Amino acid sequence: MEIVILNPVGMTYLYPMGKIIKKKRYSTLKLGSNTLCYFAKALCATLWLKNNKMKQIIQFTLALLMLSSCVNAQEISLENYVLNYDYESRTDMKIRSSELIKLLKANRAQLIDIRFEEEYKSWNMPIAISIPLPDLPNNLDKLDKKKLIVTACPHRDRAIIAMTYLKTKGYRVKYLTDGLIGMAENLRGSNAYYFIENNRQ
Repeated sequence: MEIVILNPVGMTYLYPMGKIIKKKRYSTLKLGSNTLCYFAKALCATLWLKNNKMKQIIQFTLALLMLSSCVNAQEISLENYVLNYDYESRTDMKIRSSELIKLLKANRAQLIDIRFEEEYKSWNMPIAISIPLPDLPNNLDKLDKKKLIVTACPHRDRAIIAMTYLKTKGYRVKYLTDGLIGMAENLRGSNAYYFIENNRQ
């Protein structure tokens, strides 16, 4: 990936491997596997600039990119996820509705209904956010990274696919093992009443 940093006075700088090369009209910041190292070197390299305002702009931009890089560093490839899959991973990927209800009451989880739109319209749970599985990659902004993300469908087939995808994107995520049908079973009668009352408080 290359990021272009434009200079208002028409002179910017290229930072490959931390080295500075003057360019006449534009510059690029080359990001590689050692991204944070490059950022650190680039920040140090800006110290020689005489234009303090330009120095501040470049340093601020690089700092933002470093923060962004740290967030994205949690992402893993599907291959690495599979290669590192073990018994702990098998347990960690699952959650039952009885446990999820407790987390929802504490506002520590986000339930994502990944069924198709027609399924959601036919019946749904107001406590869930509807994001059909094919639309998930384009709606990651609706997910709260501060909470546990729980993917759900009537049973669990599509929920597992959604969970795996979000895992590779760096989310703390599980799939609902007993599905939305199991969730409905756990929210009957007085259970539903107390759950709603708790959410009103």
